[in-house]
Amino acid sequence: EVVNQATATGTTPNQTEVSDVSGSTIGNDDPTVIELCQNPAIAIVKTGVFNDENDDGCTNVDETITYTFTVTNQGNVSLSNIIVDDPLLGGPLAGPISGDTDGDGELDVTETWIYEASYTITQVDIDAGEVVNQATATGTAPDQSTVSDVSGSTTGNDDPTVIELCQNPAIAIVKTGVFNDENGDACSNVDETITYTFTVTNQGNVSLSNIIVDDPLLGGPLAGPLSGDTDGDGELDVTETWIYEASYAITQADIDAGEVVNQATATGTAPDQSTVSDVSGSTVGNDEPTVIELCQNPAIAIVKTGIFNDENGDDCSDVDETITYTFTVTNQGNVSLSNIIVDDPLLGG
Repeated sequence: EVVNQATATGTTPNQTEVSDVSGSTIGNDDPTVIELCQNPAIAIVKTGVFNDENDDGCTNVDETITYTFTVTNQGNVSLSNIIVDDPLLGGPLAGPISGDTDGDGELDVTETWIYEASYTITQVDIDAGEVVNQATATGTAPDQSTVSDVSGSTTGNDDPTVIELCQNPAIAIVKTGVFNDENGDACSNVDETITYTFTVTNQGNVSLSNIIVDDPLLGGPLAGPLSGDTDGDGELDVTETWIYEASYAITQADIDAGEVVNQATATGTAPDQSTVSDVSGSTVGNDEPTVIELCQNPAIAIVKTGIFNDENGDDCSDVDETITYTFTVTNQGNVSLSNIIVDDPLLGG
């Protein structure tokens, strides 16, 4: 409102002065009051920029988003007690960093106030693939009423601010094996064992679920993990290393081959439901099969026995009576032998 009064003065013929303060009628001196329309309104626009601090082209835990809040007076009265509240950033923000041109602490109709804050990205954010939220700006009008606005992408909407985060799911498996010489003879025997250890790591930036380690040599998917799921959530987190272990019983075919060669495969599911996999290697950086060399100790033995055949029953040897020879050949080593030849010069070769 505009409130004021005027004064009228004059001089009479006898030189005395007369005056009157204005009123709404001749009979009163009430001030003249002109009511003015007040339309308090506020608006906030929130934008964000991802900061790739390590310059790897993707999102990592503890990298940041810089948010900028632009607060404007959309009404026709100055606003006081301006508060920009963002739950993501812990509540009311400090500021503004600029815009209060006359320094009176009021958001005037002609002013634009700028706030800025930084948010540290978490693993939960990366697993979600985005950070979504809104801030609220409030102010007090001269009549002590409160006005507020939820942030949007422009002053004309209240759309949440969405910052897309790069997801790069990846998994790796390393397989190692140790031969167990259970009988202590320093060589491989059937039914002795190999202990395999599988080290599964998350090589990406998102948590992985449904982890499966599949080894055909060991009959398929392995039980486990034996250790590594530190938070017990069943997800292979970026910081975790899962360990699996299994035992394999050596066969004669393995010993004959002189080695056991094979690979396992690790698979996992990313938050976007895509599947990642890796074939085991000797290190994270390769997919070389795991080779366990087996000792080979070839050996053969022959025992020859003979029996005289007294064909004429005279209890003495005669020309053309015979001797029956028996040759017992055994494998004294740990590998199968082929091309077996028994050579006896007496018998013609």
